[in-house]
Amino acid sequence: MDIPQQLEESLKHGKVIPFVGAGVSMTVLDKSDKPLFPSWKALLMAAAKRLEEEKKPDDVALVRSLVNKDELLDAAKYARKALGANWYGFLKSQIDKTSDEAQDASLELARLAWRLGSNLVITTNYDNVLHWACPKAHDMDKWNIEAAVELCSLLRDGVKKPTVWHLHGHIGDSANIILTPDSYQRLYADDSTEKRYKAAIQTLHHQLASHSFLFIGFSLADEDFTDQLRMLEEVYQGAAGPHYVLLPEAQRGHFKSPTPAIEPVFFKDFGEPLLDCLRHMAGIAASAIKSTPILEAAVADYSPDKSVFYVPFRAKGEQMVGRRDALEQVRQQLCHGKRTSIGQTAAFQGLGGLGKTQLAVEYAHAYQDEYPNGVIWINADQDITAQLIKLAEEARWVSPLSDQP
Repeated sequence: MDIPQQLEESLKHGKVIPFVGAGVSMTVLDKSDKPLFPSWKALLMAAAKRLEEEKKPDDVALVRSLVNKDELLDAAKYARKALGANWYGFLKSQIDKTSDEAQDASLELARLAWRLGSNLVITTNYDNVLHWACPKAHDMDKWNIEAAVELCSLLRDGVKKPTVWHLHGHIGDSANIILTPDSYQRLYADDSTEKRYKAAIQTLHHQLASHSFLFIGFSLADEDFTDQLRMLEEVYQGAAGPHYVLLPEAQRGHFKSPTPAIEPVFFKDFGEPLLDCLRHMAGIAASAIKSTPILEAAVADYSPDKSVFYVPFRAKGEQMVGRRDALEQVRQQLCHGKRTSIGQTAAFQGLGGLGKTQLAVEYAHAYQDEYPNGVIWINADQDITAQLIKLAEEARWVSPLSDQP
């Protein structure tokens, strides 16, 4: 098992967010050693069976035909329409299980997601598996798709206790889960004026740009979600990420990443080899925590004089081909160009895709030693207050426990 060096570094610095998909819930067994939760296809076939019981043969045939063609979102759409008011009761019967119904040992994969150094776990699952597996289940938060106040707090302060963000909704609010084409459109619509969940999608973009996601039990076949990754790839010109997906060795040579920002991490097989892979990652995260000295509040070394390198993107270094001259031009402009009221400035102009963002990233990394007071990256199209607060805390200028205006 080979863990990429960048992933190890991100684990050590608490910059990895587990992103849990249906594969994790599918490992949970009931008392008779059968999966407690259905797969997508099994769920929709169960819906067809329910329609059969409701004496709706035409709808049964349509739903089964769509499932057989792997057109699952459309199958869900027609199943919901045909079942009408019975749809929500059907979903609850399939997904709204209790922890007493699960074999405790089968929760190990979900438990390991909590041991990767992040208090935040994001999931597209509707069930309570991550709640059952949380080591501090008595003191954890659960966010539905759009928890605007909490999402704002995440951007400003991070999360202080274990938190599950149900990006596609939770069975406790079955009327609003993301399961059919119209609900996917509400979350991932291209036209921002049509988006119902603006805070959710903006927060997702921020986390994708500032952290590495580790996809566990998530197939990346969700086109609406992977479109978000492609969009960020274009916006940040390859600087966002990298993100990682756990895959069995059998898929080596067959896996095609939907975007260069996602790298596969292969494990030998499902079961214990997958668990061992995650235990190894958990050990990396835990060792970094243990090696970090804990400062008592009384002697905390906060000061606005501290220098900081605050650039949320990695450099490509030698992989940045053909831009050395451009870096030198920027250096000359900033050292010898015409002064402005805030010192020398340089603007990168041009159409998207020319590498302007990455050029700025490369300059910041290459010449950071020439700026002893620090290097700070600010996104002009995001909330400035939240960025400055986060910067002040990470730079240890201001204690997060203080009440600073």
